[in-house]
Amino acid sequence: DWTFDGPKYHYIQALQWDVNADVNHVMDEFCEASYGPAAKPMRDFWDRLEEVYERRQPGPYRKHHKDWLFYQWVSWNNGSYVQPNDEFQGYRKDDIAFLDRCIATATGLAAGDTSGAKFRLERLVEAWQFQRSLLVSYLEFYPASLEIAVTSDKNRQAVIQRARHVAETRRARAISLARMRAHPAINPRISSIGFWSNCSAITIFSHENALLDELCSAATRFHIETKGRAAATRFWQSVDRSDSLHAAAKTQLALIGKKPDNRLTNGDFESGNLQGWVVERGQVAASKGQARSGDFSAASTTGGPLTISQQVRVSPFERYRLTAWGRYVTRPPDTSVAMEATVTFLDGQQAIYVEPTRCMLRTLDPADGWTRLRLTVSVPSQADSAVIKLKRNFNGNTLWDDVVLEKIRPGPPIKHGELLDTFDGQQLDLARWTHMSPHGGVHPPPTADGSLVMDSEESYPVNSLARFNDLIKHEGPGRYRLRFHVTPSPTTKTARPGSASFNFSLTNSQTSVTRMLWYFYFNGPGRTRPMVSCFNDQSGVRKFSSSWNVNHLAANREHDLWCTFYFDPTEVTVFAAANGYDESEKSLVCRYKHGLSNMAANGSIHLGLFKGPYRIDEIQLVRPRQQPK
Repeated sequence: DWTFDGPKYHYIQALQWDVNADVNHVMDEFCEASYGPAAKPMRDFWDRLEEVYERRQPGPYRKHHKDWLFYQWVSWNNGSYVQPNDEFQGYRKDDIAFLDRCIATATGLAAGDTSGAKFRLERLVEAWQFQRSLLVSYLEFYPASLEIAVTSDKNRQAVIQRARHVAETRRARAISLARMRAHPAINPRISSIGFWSNCSAITIFSHENALLDELCSAATRFHIETKGRAAATRFWQSVDRSDSLHAAAKTQLALIGKKPDNRLTNGDFESGNLQGWVVERGQVAASKGQARSGDFSAASTTGGPLTISQQVRVSPFERYRLTAWGRYVTRPPDTSVAMEATVTFLDGQQAIYVEPTRCMLRTLDPADGWTRLRLTVSVPSQADSAVIKLKRNFNGNTLWDDVVLEKIRPGPPIKHGELLDTFDGQQLDLARWTHMSPHGGVHPPPTADGSLVMDSEESYPVNSLARFNDLIKHEGPGRYRLRFHVTPSPTTKTARPGSASFNFSLTNSQTSVTRMLWYFYFNGPGRTRPMVSCFNDQSGVRKFSSSWNVNHLAANREHDLWCTFYFDPTEVTVFAAANGYDESEKSLVCRYKHGLSNMAANGSIHLGLFKGPYRIDEIQLVRPRQQPK
């Protein structure tokens, strides 16, 4: 993307014109043109990244030769020639401090510069904050043991503070990522749906999640032992929603006094076979006599790569802890990637690209015996199942045993096929709505006076958690009905003439999109009557698009719209009125053939609300026969 790749693009163009160009002059030219008065600290910034690169030993691929890695983003390959987290090699904590100073100095110098220079620096700052969070995780959290003991109240407070540091680092990463995604033309790769697939080899995320939960659990154990369960409960209940530890506190509250169940079938292999597991690659069998506990373990019977997996049902925002024990029977080659576990998420049969969950043993030595692997992960909003894989990528013999997947925090209750919200709360109900990925935005849209405000600065568009996969499968009174009451926001008067609209969709979240997308334009400056436009796609292919003027609301200037949509297997019917829901012929806008055959062909369908100059007072998508009272 342009933020970190800008110098590379500038160099390439300069050298195409003159292969003998002075590279130092080219870099000075880039910094002066891009950052103005902040050119010097930014030149220092890029030079320090070059210094980190030069620390890597030259040579071909394999374990000790990393100079081909450049600055970042080689973490899409899970094979042995790219070791996990390779792109972070060569960095030290003093590099982070130095680069922070460069950014701070540059920001101060650019404060009085042109809007263009400030804009370019702001985008670079966002990219650095994202990269910084990865480096902090790799240098500070990844080496940390998950065996944590708390022996005093002072120690407990220090452990809580360290947990907050982990949580703050994760929050900073999420915020910087959201801000980068608010500029997809500048950051096209990081703004793509499949971005996280480029990082599938990274293992720092699973460890920082596990470290966060283990720190909090250690503090909870000490609190219970010294002050009792009620005191520990009160402490975690006191963590405010704005606190970065809020989600971790909810996990602790779910764990206090409860023993989570193992969601895996035959994780201890005591059935004497691989019941519940799928052998995806290699040869493996339940073997007697080498187990960590009980009688059986999963043992490879030949060398070569090996993968066994198990799929379990999950629900959005549940949190899980995976524990597995691995052992080397024979010593792997020195360049091998260690035994590992991964957790991937699916929406039906479609992969969901989220922050990767990959965890590895920290040894290649058979003398270490049985070694524990542990990770924790939260279920993304679109997922309905998780696939747990135990893997090795080298020739050798290995054992797995005592594999446990525990649900350590429940998700919100979700009733699929039904959505009703009047936005009367003090904030958006996050048990109904979630961030529409991969769109930018830091905060959920706020509520005000019983409406959802969709033009708030730095807010993100939202998707329903409820799925509507059967949207076009019903007819007659049992078909789905969408109703919403929407009004232009005050910013509509300052918007580009004729452009103010309410944009919404019923869509999946995949690259191959199946959707119904609508733009409902308000009348006002530059538009004499409302207009609705629709765009229907099946598996990425446009099937229908059209627009209709809402002539009967020509006098309804900058005023409320009350809209009703009906969906059946072949048609969509749209009504719009000015003073309440009306399904009479006088309020009919259009009836059209939608051209879609299977809404859920490429993933589950959710109702999405895009940002725009409007406020929505209520929304309802139900089948009237099942409408809640």
